[in-house]
Amino acid sequence: MLISHRYKFILLSRYKCASTTIRAVFRDYADITGTQHYPYYHHTHLVPLKKHFQSMGWPWEDYYIFTSMRNPWKMVASLYSYGLPDARGRYWWERHWDEVSRDIYKPEQRAIPSDMPQFSEWVLGADFSRFKLEPFINDETGRRAAHYIIPVENLGPAIYEVAARIGAAVEAIPRLNPTAYREFKVEYSSAAYRRVRREFALDIALGGYAPSRLHILKNILKR
Repeated sequence: MLISHRYKFILLSRYKCASTTIRAVFRDYADITGTQHYPYYHHTHLVPLKKHFQSMGWPWEDYYIFTSMRNPWKMVASLYSYGLPDARGRYWWERHWDEVSRDIYKPEQRAIPSDMPQFSEWVLGADFSRFKLEPFINDETGRRAAHYIIPVENLGPAIYEVAARIGAAVEAIPRLNPTAYREFKVEYSSAAYRRVRREFALDIALGGYAPSRLHILKNILKR
């Protein structure tokens, strides 16, 4: 999450959609940067931030709002490999929230839990509501309120387009916080594949996404 009163923009950082890289590119132009707490939580959704703007008397309609999206089958695989969920569905940062909330990072926080579920099993039971595109682009009425969505697959040109729109001088674009999800077995079962297709239907429609052969079992591709 970034807010710039000078350049009149709002970046809503979406989980596992190059958010660390995009924040790094635009951080120097921001007046408010994300924290682990609301109203400026790193991955805050659009509606609560809009309500905060209203409470502060800031003219929400004057700001250029953007976020990002990614092939959802790849995003979910990355979320699993980065978040390291346990059997209760808690990610590593939730298991260690006391430290994380105080910006205390310890390597052991990202230890693989002993009860980490198999990938497709986790997909079928996970709550994806906070990871969907809708809460990052829609207002309280369900109408589209974001002005631009950066596709991770076209990251460089899209970032330059946003920079031109807000008047930022962007040069090199770093690649930060990648997830080595190929270290994990992230093959989709038929049911897990279909669930991602249902849950992230908007991403698929807007981005024209298709499942990656790296992540879908061969018997699904033949169907």
